[in-house]
Amino acid sequence: RTIFLALMDPLQLFEFADVAQRKGMNVGDHMYIIIIPNHFELDEILVHAKSRPNLRKLMNGAALVRVIDSFIYKPILGTNDTFREHWRAQNASLVDRINMINPIDREDKRYFDAPGT
Repeated sequence: RTIFLALMDPLQLFEFADVAQRKGMNVGDHMYIIIIPNHFELDEILVHAKSRPNLRKLMNGAALVRVIDSFIYKPILGTNDTFREHWRAQNASLVDRINMINPIDREDKRYFDAPGT
């Protein structure tokens, strides 16, 4: 049996492991594919698995799939990501334009001055 989990919070995984154990879904032929967002720290799962036997059993043989933002995979596929292209196109002329639109007194230490060209 294959079970997909899509989680947004690490606590949900810890709670699910306990429920799966109580319901007998943490043994036998259950295969878990767990989809996690990028902000989900994998190390956190491992740290908690040491002290949580139900989580350790759930993770044994589970597949973790991380959600990947399009700006990461589009270049691999040979396609363009508009946001990434614009972000990388920023240069000193952009800094000059921003400084012209919003001039900051160079003596005012509350602001960081980023000289352009």
